Amino acid sequence: MKGKAAIALDIDGTMTTADPEALQMLSDRAKDNQLSDLYINTARDERYCRDPSRITTQWVSKENSLCRPMYGDPVEWKIKNMKRMIEREGVTPECAVLIDDLSENIAGVKSHGYIGIKVNATKGITKDTVREVFHHLETCGVTQMD
Repeated sequence: MKGKAAIALDIDGTMTTADPEALQMLSDRAKDNQLSDLYINTARDERYCRDPSRITTQWVSKENSLCRPMYGDPVEWKIKNMKRMIEREGVTPECAVLIDDLSENIAGVKSHGYIGIKVNATKGITKDTVREVFHHLETCGVTQMD
């Protein structure tokens, strides 16, 4: 196994509205636990992944940006992208998190054994979100936040 866990972030209503301090906390906490680099798992189509914006690249490398095909079903592709992420990182679904603002995306990934954490679209990722992520990942050998 390459890592303990992997974390994917939606963009719109999740990163775009996020507290920058919370994103920094998430990134730092992942590094402190020797987790894989963060991923993007977005319903934006593949054009975005070819040319991502600074909104995401300051936190996630272009190589870790996972999009959907031009006309693919967003929920279906969120699930497929989670599978791609765990295969790359060598983690189990129980140790893979999607943070997203849409209930249907969260329900979709949870139905396939992944951890789904829903955020409020107007607030995005908060420090409470980060605490929730690491609480869920305790069973994967990740240390809980203080």
